[in-house]
Amino acid sequence: MSQEVSQIFQTSKATRWKSVKWTLRVLLFTAIFFFIVLVVALYSGSLPNIPNMEARAREYKTVLDPSNPLVLKNKQNTTFKGFKNFLFNKFKTDSIKRANNQHSSPANNLPLIRAAFYTPWNGNTSFPDLQKNVDQLNTIIPEWFFIDTVTHKLQTRIDSAGLALMRQKKLTILPLLTNFNSSKADFDGKLAHRILSDTIARNKFINQIVDTLSFHHFQGINIDFENLIEPTNTALTGFQKKLYESLHAKGLLVTMDVEPKNNDYDYKNLSNFNDYLVLMAYDEHNNSTGPGPISAQKWIEDAVTWTADRVNPSKIILGVGAFGYSWNNGKYEGSLTYNDAINKAKMLNGSIIYDDDTYNLHYNYNNVDASDSEDISRHEVWF
Repeated sequence: MSQEVSQIFQTSKATRWKSVKWTLRVLLFTAIFFFIVLVVALYSGSLPNIPNMEARAREYKTVLDPSNPLVLKNKQNTTFKGFKNFLFNKFKTDSIKRANNQHSSPANNLPLIRAAFYTPWNGNTSFPDLQKNVDQLNTIIPEWFFIDTVTHKLQTRIDSAGLALMRQKKLTILPLLTNFNSSKADFDGKLAHRILSDTIARNKFINQIVDTLSFHHFQGINIDFENLIEPTNTALTGFQKKLYESLHAKGLLVTMDVEPKNNDYDYKNLSNFNDYLVLMAYDEHNNSTGPGPISAQKWIEDAVTWTADRVNPSKIILGVGAFGYSWNNGKYEGSLTYNDAINKAKMLNGSIIYDDDTYNLHYNYNNVDASDSEDISRHEVWF
């Protein structure tokens, strides 16, 4: 009679088979999970997004609020909270004063300005930004007017797409007249000198401005003359006086961009010949300095206070710098838009630091020369 022979490791119990099945299920589930994580990571890495600045702002507010029971109180957030309360109380007090004195001074009857500079030569970003934010503005300052480098006559470069959108949204349009020289990629003091120093040339140029503004039905002008070479600021003030008288006769606004604490500008007299002065409270560190904040909060406060001591504060529009600069081994290497700075940091996997003292952003990164591993470029970006 034959006898059955059992196989090695054979068992009649079901426990082993259940263990094998559950082990396979766990391994399969883990493999699927990691596969999904890999797909999501690859997809997210191929489609980088600009940070949600509203969420980031709420996060900063939480961290900087020492009254929050979940936040540790320290010197930085206490200072920030005190500064925030100061601004709120000052705004409230000033609002009451304006309401009580609204009939005592013509300056108090001027409209509040929510403006933006518009640079059509940077059309890839400027026009989309205008489309996105136009409903937040009531005034636009497009860089459309220039001084011809040969004839020294008024040269206009008005883009039709931008103009159509501005008219559709009924914005106050104040074209910017600049002495920027495209061939030098910088402001040209010599370009403005002919207009400022020659009375006949000045008057002809101003007549061209008046005719052009009237033809296009614009509401006024913004003057941006920088890097001037005049021995005194009298010539600039004389130009602005003539321009102001000519345009006010037509009911048009006159505004001017001024740098803080710059001898090119006679702030007190210029305020008499402008409806507004746009205080360019940026470029604390720039192409002629080493790395540093574009506009530190304390530096802005000092610039505003200094200017307000010389100019009716109701005539000051605060210019905000929304851009950045990059330095290579301490030497200036170029400017960046805000989006450029964000995208570069993401591409380099760099850590963006919010500076508690200046309220500016910055980050660092290194480049190594492929031909010389000891040649390291240390870059610093502030924006």
